[in-house]
This record gives sequence, C-alpha cells and structure tokens, in this order.
Amino acid sequence: SGGWLRAVAPPEDASPYRWKDMIALSRGVTAAAMLAFPAAAILWRITGSLAVALTPAFGLMIAGSQFPVIANVLGLGVGGAIFAATLIRPRIVLGGLAALYVVALAATPFAMALIPVEALFDQGAIAPASWEQRLVIWREASVTAIRDCLPFGCGADHARAIHGAGEMIEVPGSPIPLPLMPVHPHNLFIQVWLELGLPGVLLFAIALVAGAIAILRSDLDRRTLAAIAGVAGFSFISVMIEMSLWQAWRLAVIALAAFGCAVSYSINKSQQ
Repeated sequence: SGGWLRAVAPPEDASPYRWKDMIALSRGVTAAAMLAFPAAAILWRITGSLAVALTPAFGLMIAGSQFPVIANVLGLGVGGAIFAATLIRPRIVLGGLAALYVVALAATPFAMALIPVEALFDQGAIAPASWEQRLVIWREASVTAIRDCLPFGCGADHARAIHGAGEMIEVPGSPIPLPLMPVHPHNLFIQVWLELGLPGVLLFAIALVAGAIAILRSDLDRRTLAAIAGVAGFSFISVMIEMSLWQAWRLAVIALAAFGCAVSYSINKSQQ
C-alpha cells in the first residue's frame, strides 16, 4: 500500500530518515515478487484456476506501483511474459534465458564502459536522479574493473571501499551531490568483474551453463519450468539494475524461489 497505514496512523512521523521506510517496504515487495512465479505454479495445480494462480502476482504488481522502485514492476512484467512463453515453448525459452545470462555476464562491463555520461548530462535532467547516478556508477565501475582489476579482480567488497573514499558527483536533477559509488554498483555482473575478476566470471558462467543444462535435461513439468523461467526473468532485471553480490537477503530470496519451484515440482509430480 506504499505505507498508507503508517501515514494515516498517529503520531505523524516527521523523522529525517522517513524515506528509509519506503526503501524497506519496496525491498519487501522485491522479496515477495520473485516468489509469485512458483506460487502461481503451485496454486494453479492445487485450484485448477489460472485466475487464482495469478492473484498474488497482480497484487504484488499493484503494491510495487506504489513505490518509486520500478524494478519490481518491470521484473513482474518481464517475468510474467516469460512465464507465459515457457508454457508454450519451455526448452526454447529456458535455453534463450541461459544464453542471455551468459552473454550479459561477458559483455556488460565492456558495454557500460562506453556510456557517454558527459554528453547525456549536458542535456540536463533526462531521467530521475537515481538513474542518472546509475549511469555514472555503471560506467566508472566498469572502467575500474577493466582497467585496474583484471585479471583477478580487486577483491570482495571493493565497491564498498570505493564508497568509503567518499568521492561525490554532481548529477542533473539532484539538489545535492551523490556518491560516485554506493556500497555496490547496482549491477551484479559488473560487481563480479570488479571484485572477482576472470576467475569469478568463468565460475559464474560455468554455474549458469551447468544449471541450464541440468534443467533442460530434466523431466520437470511445464508449470514448474514456467516458474523457473519467471524467476530467472525477474532476477535478470534485478541483476542488471539493482542487485548486489553480497546482500544476503537478495541471495536468500533466490534460494526461497528455488525452494518454491521444488515444491511446485513435488506437487505436480504427485498429482500426475
């Protein structure tokens, strides 16, 4: 609800860090939204109703729209489309998703290093300040990863060390200077290159490919495959624009979603 009850219930909260409540609530939507896809597969099998199965996703879409964090709404939209496509062509969609992840892992820092930040900023505020800041973060983290941290990376939490140096930037649309680097670069692939280097990239790619092969060779039912694909689609949006390598809650949500997919398989298998 965007914190509606908190806003209307006395006493009025005028604390200077009230906005952190909104961040926490939007993260709660992130955590729940990724679980919407296995929940849909489970509810569909139990109730036989697609409308009932999609109810949590629609509710979370409404909740996500109450916050300025667009990744939740975008992730639900993309994940939902991929969920539907997987029901029709499961192997093709899952194979394409795996290829997308591997290509993005390999190419993201090299593409982001070419962002023409100065030329874009010369046009004034063309996007919200947080997105303008992201352009700088992605470009600078990518340049640092390629120029200074190859081949072995600059070490875990190097982004946090950059943040600790306290360098600030001027961003169009922001009344105050913003950090050159938050505690993470808001892109998981860039952070892998920055902190873990080529060994991390290669191990990550091997894990992605091996996982995809195992899923494609499995006898998983179509609903469970759709749930897995939906989670992967939602996760890709998060990976590209907000996820951190070391935030335990984000990794735990993916683990919970995987558990949900396992429950979906169990239920669908037992009722076949």
